Amino acid sequence: MARKRWVISVFLLALLLALPALCAADGGTEYARNLQEVCTFNASTTDKLRRVYNQEARSSFETSKKNEAFIEIRSAEPIHALYIQWYGPQDPWILQTLENDQWVDQAEYGLDGFAQEVVKLDGFTDIRIVRRAEKGKATLNVFEITPYSEGELPPEVHQWKKAEKADLLIVSAHPDDEYIFLGGLIPTYAGERQMEVQVVYLTYARPLRLEELLNGLWVCGVRNYPEIEERKDFRSTSLRKFYDVWGKEELQKYFISVVRKYQPRVIVSQDIDGEYGHGAHKLAADISMYVFDNAGNSEVFPDCGAPWQPSKLYLHLYGEGQRSFDWNVPLDYFGGRTALEVAQEAWRCHISQQGGSVKDTKNREFRFTVRNGGYYDNAVFGLYGSTVGEDVALDDLFENIPVD
Repeated sequence: MARKRWVISVFLLALLLALPALCAADGGTEYARNLQEVCTFNASTTDKLRRVYNQEARSSFETSKKNEAFIEIRSAEPIHALYIQWYGPQDPWILQTLENDQWVDQAEYGLDGFAQEVVKLDGFTDIRIVRRAEKGKATLNVFEITPYSEGELPPEVHQWKKAEKADLLIVSAHPDDEYIFLGGLIPTYAGERQMEVQVVYLTYARPLRLEELLNGLWVCGVRNYPEIEERKDFRSTSLRKFYDVWGKEELQKYFISVVRKYQPRVIVSQDIDGEYGHGAHKLAADISMYVFDNAGNSEVFPDCGAPWQPSKLYLHLYGEGQRSFDWNVPLDYFGGRTALEVAQEAWRCHISQQGGSVKDTKNREFRFTVRNGGYYDNAVFGLYGSTVGEDVALDDLFENIPVD
């Protein structure tokens, strides 16, 4: 138990250090207070209820009841915000308040399906989170619920948004591939450059990894909630097998719709050889090439939005005309930390993946970590296609593309 508390404390400290843009320069910001200590919690079933407010966000609490499940919070002070870390993407739910000893519906939330959700309130002291089901049992499953007082929410509260458009679309096979194989790309463009970055994942495996995924992106300055294809992962070096199991046409249609929805100017993905040979990595690269070649064609999946042609597609380790980015330049947004250092911190959010390794297709051991150099240097990319000409300076993904 003590080790779990230590890990969470270190993690929250890392978030604070990684987000200087959110911390006031004068250092005197008084953030809203965590009200858990002045609240009492109840639920439709109370076994292990303490997990909902024990500040160990890697343990979950589930409550179920026929037709309607609830988690109730009664506070000695007015609650102005709730930060809910759900156990996976959440279905819509109802907020109730107590009026004349009766629980009254106020509004429906969870409409975006975010696994980390912020709800702003008007100073209520008695509230209920309610999930209803037309048939069978209703269920609420959360990692942690934190009520806050009035004021600016602290940096560790992740206030996600839905992007309408993206400058940069990143296609990642698994959570953590975006750091191990793409290095400082996300901190550079989402944090330092303040561009709209949208990340798309093929799979996240289980709720714990989704929580790790979101925490890592937040550390890097991403504020757009990611797109996640919930495909079940498996081990294979075969691109064809992954398409057979996951559905090639279905994936093509989905990614065409994603590109047309976000209209990115640049797409970046993984190695066509799957880095150490993983078939899902190969698929991430292959599907990215497919959408670059076809998203602008009105005859391809015409029911998936208006055609959109990205300006460029870069792939990790692609081709002969490669360029190597410098992830060791200090970044102002992160208080002088480098893009590589921030990516390494984001990788450490993936607690369940620390210490892993794999044998590559040449029987060499590859340890999962974020570093420059090595067999699969995360600073090296190649230009698969461009509608704006070849790169010359080789120092910016957006070379030759006007930046707003």
